[in-house]
Amino acid sequence: SSVQLPRSRLPTGLVPTSASQGSAIGGLGTPGGSSFSSFHFDHPLNEPRRLHFLTTVRHAFAGDTSLMDRLRHTAAGSSHPEAHHVSDSDKDRRGKKSRKPSGTRFAQQRLPSYTFVLTWRGVLFAAVTTGTVLLVLGAVVFAASTAVASFGLQYDGTPDERSHNHFREERFYHNCTAPSGGLTRSCSLHLTVPRDMKPPIYLIYYVDPFYQNYNSYMQSVIYGELRGDHMDESLRRASCSKISTRFTPAGDHIYPCGLLATTVFNDTFEIEGIPIDVEDPTATMKKDYDRFADPAGWRSWSRMSWLYERYPTLTTPDIGVKSRRFISWVLPEFFGHVSNYYGVVYTPLRRGQRLAMRINASFPVTSLGARKKVFLTTQGMLGGRNYALALLLMVSGGVCFVMAILITAIHWMCPRQPGRQRFPHGNDRGETSDEEETVASSSDSSGGSSSDSV
Repeated sequence: SSVQLPRSRLPTGLVPTSASQGSAIGGLGTPGGSSFSSFHFDHPLNEPRRLHFLTTVRHAFAGDTSLMDRLRHTAAGSSHPEAHHVSDSDKDRRGKKSRKPSGTRFAQQRLPSYTFVLTWRGVLFAAVTTGTVLLVLGAVVFAASTAVASFGLQYDGTPDERSHNHFREERFYHNCTAPSGGLTRSCSLHLTVPRDMKPPIYLIYYVDPFYQNYNSYMQSVIYGELRGDHMDESLRRASCSKISTRFTPAGDHIYPCGLLATTVFNDTFEIEGIPIDVEDPTATMKKDYDRFADPAGWRSWSRMSWLYERYPTLTTPDIGVKSRRFISWVLPEFFGHVSNYYGVVYTPLRRGQRLAMRINASFPVTSLGARKKVFLTTQGMLGGRNYALALLLMVSGGVCFVMAILITAIHWMCPRQPGRQRFPHGNDRGETSDEEETVASSSDSSGGSSSDSV
């Protein structure tokens, strides 16, 4: 409630205004004939609060409590004297004078609600069901991985014995380190096929670690050039900041420019008597393949260093940037290694068959401390081998069954009536208090039955 002070106690410039004046200033008036309430003043026994006249002019609604008065009357259940008044803005917004609230089920909070009660039986059933599903999925993934025939060869870097997807008889090692300076080292070796392999058999190369996901490496490319568009030198300078990725030592323009296009994996593999299709359509997605193209009229350009000139074993003048091995490389890997298709073999391989393989190593990784591997593998219903996923699913299923055993043991050793606290207030040993015994006895005498859930 407002406290009216004598006119002599009011500060200079704060004379109560009439309702019409209040409406002229702020657009809102109070029934008491003043648009300013006693909230302008401190306690009635003290001096009134000093307000600068500039504050009053700039903030015309300062001290206007008409909205608070309306809310107070609404909360008390009574109607405010101005409840019948509707402003012009309300008329324009609603199109009518009705203040009736929305009658939708959402506005009136009449939507159905559900409460899930966690009982020990429900949790036990959920744990057993989830564990069973995970174990079944793990067994399916393990069986699918076992059905895939695969073996691999490491030919560069420190021997790696941590292969999780190949058994010992499926791992081979032969040192064929690539020299630096753009030179090539050729190595011949023999491999024994550990299992029967039906075509198609995929030849996959693997470089680990190799971080194509570094931002500086991923951004060092102009995808417009890979689509066949002509790019200005200013854009090439901004995207391919290193001069060595734009110009050769002889001063020719490198096309396409960038780290992605100048550090392509160019090792080659040959199997005696068995052809390898390096341009098989399954090596890349069709949408990715259709995006790449050489620029129109590129043969007439002078002082250019084209992709087939820098990597003659990767592509040809007719294929250009549409080489599937090149496309697989310039689409960067998400992880810290590179694993791409090299080609496809359509000749079946028999168990115990000896393969004469020739490796031409031109991609140096010694300075990176990386390893290079090549795999021959078939495909199953889930793709290649993935024993790690099978192990994860089985371990998760085992954890669910352990939880089910713990729940059963807790309920058997420490049973508790649903709805009753295990440790009541003031009794840490779990004994029933006098008050609870009184309530329980009264409920039993009245014929009430306890519920199975809360």
